[in-house]
Amino acid sequence: MTNETAGKIVNAEFSKFNEAWLSQQINDEDYLFYIVKVLQSDNDRILSVALKKRDLSFSLFDFFKVFFIHSLIIIAFVLIFLTVGVVKNPTIKFTFRTQILTAFLVIAIIPLLLLAAYFRSITEERNTEAVVYELGKKARNVENYINEYTGSSTINSKSIYEKAAKDLNVNFSLYEDKYYLFSSNSVYFKIGFIPQLINPRVYTELLGKDASELVLEEKIENFLFHSYYHKITIGNEKYIIKVSDAFNPLQLSMSSSQLDIFLFGSYSLAVILIIILSTLIANQISRPVRRLTSATQSIAGGDLSVQIENTNKGEIKDLISGFNFMVKELKRSQNKLAEVEREAAWREMAKQVAHEIKNPLTPMKLAIQQLKASYEDKSPKFQEIFQKVTGTIIQQIEILKNIASEFSSFARMPTPKLENVDFNKVLNETANLFVDEKVTINIQTAGNVSVYADPDQLKRIVINLIRNSIQADASAIKLILDEDAGNILFRITDNGKGINSENYSKIFESDFTTKEQGMGLGLSMAKRFVESIGAEIKVEFSSPAGTTILIIFPKSH
Repeated sequence: MTNETAGKIVNAEFSKFNEAWLSQQINDEDYLFYIVKVLQSDNDRILSVALKKRDLSFSLFDFFKVFFIHSLIIIAFVLIFLTVGVVKNPTIKFTFRTQILTAFLVIAIIPLLLLAAYFRSITEERNTEAVVYELGKKARNVENYINEYTGSSTINSKSIYEKAAKDLNVNFSLYEDKYYLFSSNSVYFKIGFIPQLINPRVYTELLGKDASELVLEEKIENFLFHSYYHKITIGNEKYIIKVSDAFNPLQLSMSSSQLDIFLFGSYSLAVILIIILSTLIANQISRPVRRLTSATQSIAGGDLSVQIENTNKGEIKDLISGFNFMVKELKRSQNKLAEVEREAAWREMAKQVAHEIKNPLTPMKLAIQQLKASYEDKSPKFQEIFQKVTGTIIQQIEILKNIASEFSSFARMPTPKLENVDFNKVLNETANLFVDEKVTINIQTAGNVSVYADPDQLKRIVINLIRNSIQADASAIKLILDEDAGNILFRITDNGKGINSENYSKIFESDFTTKEQGMGLGLSMAKRFVESIGAEIKVEFSSPAGTTILIIFPKSH
């Protein structure tokens, strides 16, 4: 302490209770002093206790403490929320990624917390052992010093005690029986800051049960410290010496506050890293499953052109390869089945038509033969026969016309189920099917737009157009929904390799395709459908930088 600080303490403004507070900076560090004036018969004594204002380490300790507590509270609330949600709605299902992430976090964080608790316990135990050792060594040094001087010196006992404290640089207290006898910090006993009677437990253990030493954790106000009590013999008298780390600072490898800062800091960082790594690993493991799920949904939506890029290894690679092969086989089987069904249907229809045509042809043949015979015989009833025969022929021709109409109806596509469809919803649902594709799909809409169409057919058209863009090596696709005075305008724009200009008029024709394994049916079927509901589809623009397909729908009423 500098003379300047000592002068400020002496000249502090004391209250009527002889107390004062003082803020002072020492060696660029801020301290708060509590000063009390002790009135004695011979002179006045001033006692000052300084508390160093919290530095960075304490701030870090508080930060990590608050961070840790808040994290526990947040986790508790999340667990309660999930528990209540599951109880109220047992049908809630967690995704595969969430289940993996939860398993990783439980497996990693719980052992980490247990390890932190174990490490703190071990360190505290070793610190306690170090404190006991250091305090015990100081107590024995004082005992030896006092005994040496007591036998070889004529100075009084108090002077020997004071000399021991000064020479050994040890603050200690002596008790005779249960009463305070001497202390190198006697002022604390005189002002009542420390009781003059020995701790009852010490008295019981050392004097009642004849133990030789005892270590206790004691407290003054909120300040915790360790006290080492040791029974000694000076001359022929029994005393108890007390040495504490409250007045004898010890150099420990890691103090309690430093340990807490280390644990909160390092383990909080470890938990954050575990959460990040667990999230990445869970995402990596679940990605193939999510891609398979999305691909399955695409197939359910009618997109049999989906193929999953296989960059995995092991069982996942075999699973994806098997899935891709299954989709190809399913598409091939569907096409073959459709062809077989068409052939069978046409064959059956041809039999029925042939059978139905024979029925009206027979009476027509007989009627004409009768008319011919009547004509050749110059029958006087020729006119009557002519009227009868022509009526029969006309009637049978009408039957043939009906057969032709039925045959024409059979050749048409099934009648679509038309209704007002939320186009925005269709676009969002369709785009979600391609979340795991290497393409960015951006949807731009002009508010809520609905069209009068078959929702399943409309969804298949959008899927087919997106799939065509992906197969044209597009990495970005825009689905733009707009409207003008009388129409709904839907554009799909991509940055793929484009369409050759000579193919503009061919891409909507049946059996035309530029793909190695294409069927040439997607765009032709799309054209037939949009035209069946009064809409129009066309290539609005195409170049090596990309393509825009435009579909114009009439507004629904």
